[in-house]
Amino acid sequence: MADGEPATPTTGTVDSHEKLPSRPSRNLAVRIGKGVISFGLVIAIFAFLATRLSGTVDLGSVRALITAGSVVVVTALGLFNLATNWPPMATALPGLRVPQAGVANLSSSAVSNTLPEGGAVGTGMTFAILHSWGFRVQAITLSLLTTGIWTNLVRYSLLAAGLVGMATTDGDGGGELGLALVVAGGVATALVLFALVLRSESFATRFGALLSRAASPFARLFRRRPPDLTTRTVGLRSELVTLVSGRWERLTTTMLVSQLSMIAVLLSAIRMMGIGPDEVSIWLVVVAFGGVSLATTVAPTPGGLGVAEAALFAILGPAVPSDQQSALVAAIALYRYATWLLPIPLGAAAYLYWRFSARWKATAAGSPAVASGLPG
Repeated sequence: MADGEPATPTTGTVDSHEKLPSRPSRNLAVRIGKGVISFGLVIAIFAFLATRLSGTVDLGSVRALITAGSVVVVTALGLFNLATNWPPMATALPGLRVPQAGVANLSSSAVSNTLPEGGAVGTGMTFAILHSWGFRVQAITLSLLTTGIWTNLVRYSLLAAGLVGMATTDGDGGGELGLALVVAGGVATALVLFALVLRSESFATRFGALLSRAASPFARLFRRRPPDLTTRTVGLRSELVTLVSGRWERLTTTMLVSQLSMIAVLLSAIRMMGIGPDEVSIWLVVVAFGGVSLATTVAPTPGGLGVAEAALFAILGPAVPSDQQSALVAAIALYRYATWLLPIPLGAAAYLYWRFSARWKATAAGSPAVASGLPG
């Protein structure tokens, strides 16, 4: 869809009685406790990193290495990376325009990068923004689920490719290659299962029944009713097939560009700091990117703060000579500036634009009030 075309949600307009999914009410003390734990984890990680780096890294050298030119380059790459997040969203939600996807994505990113439980709050904000533009809750839910699935499939496929590439070009033994093949086999299995679920309703039924049997012991352990994953799997398959039919190629391509652009930011930051391919290969950079994704999933903090930096240093640090450790820290700082800090002010501006602009907003009657585009 061209950016100048009006956004007409093909999945239906807003029902005046339709409500956004509400988050379960939580005790204020629980929320405060989670925030304390989240930021406590960030402080603990940075304290640990400071202890580890105290003998090998000079902060004055790190500051000297980060020049105005390097900041300009990673800023440009970071802006490009942010923009690559929007086409997959527009592809997964029929009728959504790329500029609208930008406003929604930037607004939610600012929240996700700053608040405890920011991911959940950011998702709620995305719902609110898209719903205000005339999109149905069911369509929004399916689009977010679809982009989430495609993000993980592409991201971990890249991780598997990086491990295999690193083991075959940089590895010293069969152990690394064996691990790479195991991970690649797991990703390939997941891709095949997903493709079979989409292709065959009968396979989706059998696969859902298998998931239900596997989940039943855990449900009984926690005295809960066993989930009916068969019905859910078949229902999800039906919705996904309807959405991605004729769109999966564009969705895969745009998602691949999005993930590769983030890897390009990290690789460029490393190379600008003077760390060459003999120390850190492209394959290792790809593996580090995938490792960050895994680490921030296991230990979620606002925008991966602390966890991402620790994961990058743990994966890349052993490959970098001791006299270049300051350069590695500078590269990680540049990368995190472009991928964590930069979206925050941009997201705040995007949120204010949505909050105070009537452009694209649904009318009281439920039909989208759409303009030709963002103002110049």
